[in-house]
Amino acid sequence: MELVSVIVPVHNERATLATCIERLLEVDLGAAREVIVADDGSTDGSGDVVRAIAQTHNAVRGVFLPRRRGKGAAVRAALAEARGTIVAIHDADLEYDPRDIPRALAPILEGKADATYGSRFESGGERRVLYYRHAIGNRVVTFLSNLLTDLNLTDVETGCKVFRAAFVKDLPIRSRTFTFEIEITAKLAALGARVYEVPISYHGRSYLEGKKISWVDGIWALYAAIRFAVFKDLGPDRVALRARREALRLRRHNARLARKLLAHSGQRVVELRSNYGSVSSYFAQKERLVCIEDDPERAMLLRHRFAHRPNVVVIEGAPGDEETVDRVRNEAPDTILSMGALSTLDDDGAVLRRYVELLDEGGRFVCWEPAGPWLFSPIDRELRRRRRYKRARLLETLKSAGLEVERARGVSRAGTLAWLLWGTLFRRRSSTGILAGVWDRLDILWRILDYLLPLPGLGVIVSARKK
Repeated sequence: MELVSVIVPVHNERATLATCIERLLEVDLGAAREVIVADDGSTDGSGDVVRAIAQTHNAVRGVFLPRRRGKGAAVRAALAEARGTIVAIHDADLEYDPRDIPRALAPILEGKADATYGSRFESGGERRVLYYRHAIGNRVVTFLSNLLTDLNLTDVETGCKVFRAAFVKDLPIRSRTFTFEIEITAKLAALGARVYEVPISYHGRSYLEGKKISWVDGIWALYAAIRFAVFKDLGPDRVALRARREALRLRRHNARLARKLLAHSGQRVVELRSNYGSVSSYFAQKERLVCIEDDPERAMLLRHRFAHRPNVVVIEGAPGDEETVDRVRNEAPDTILSMGALSTLDDDGAVLRRYVELLDEGGRFVCWEPAGPWLFSPIDRELRRRRRYKRARLLETLKSAGLEVERARGVSRAGTLAWLLWGTLFRRRSSTGILAGVWDRLDILWRILDYLLPLPGLGVIVSARKK
């Protein structure tokens, strides 16, 4: 069962805090919960309220900042303590109704979304009428954020947000203030998260009732929208997430590879090590797609990505494990697909033979594998690769597994030059989102250069059939 970590950032909300926590504990979330109250240096006794409630409710915990740092800092401190697979952020001032959280949770629990925003401006929820100029400012900030992230939210600064913990748990949160809302949105967009929006009710407060946000926060929000659109800042150690972002941005490149492989594939496809599914999505149109992935986080992301497709199943396990092979055997595959997976296996030949044995006579094997041992770089190691193939060595591996190679072709000669400079000579561990995006937009140029450059391809595409 899912565990929802509800984070409640608090600063001087003693009057409403106990009621807020009580309602959060009463509402039916459809999942287990924990409530983490992040006290942002309150001076009105809010911290004492949290401690008293935590003594009587095991589901409530407190995180206490020694002095006021801002909403972003409070959320960051609470995220470090969160144990849930889902994280919800809910303000303590009762402007938002805890009964709306299940509505925001639903798209995530159903596997459709990685993040959900509760919109105060969508029809379907009651809303107190207040401050027209604030509403204009909110729409200006939302417009700029949407323009820079290419999302179409109606309320980017909503205080009701729910996320898959895998997307936000380890993200560096730089914002200390309300600009947290802008920062987290920009980073979710950079990671390719599936964002949903649901209508919620809103019971806004006046300044006489304790409202804290001002026009100055709106100016900082505009600055934050530009800052985090230009500098994604996913953290120096987020290599896996950067790789995911880059893979998702190479849409034209991935589509071109997928078209070449789809033409030689059957209807029941098994993909070895699907990673983040950047090519798998093109095979989801088949009668059956089985994605094998041994990394738990990537397997979880794949399950959520394809949750709406009953013809796609994700198997979490190493390709060579006996249990994984047995589960694949029950799927009766007619095609084995490898997008660089063979290069990540210690004994590629032995694993390949086990899967070829599952195919009937005439069954297909299609792959793209990295070529050129002399190009091996730190990027390859970050991608879990054990080797880059000589073409002859790859073809011999396929033949020894009982496959008859029908077609083998090197691809991406321009990519060879870029990889040589960036990875092999400069020793970089990954590309960047900007470079990946620029490269993808110039895909037609690289296709032309593939016919002109006197270089071997960065990879090799192979189509083979079981003898």
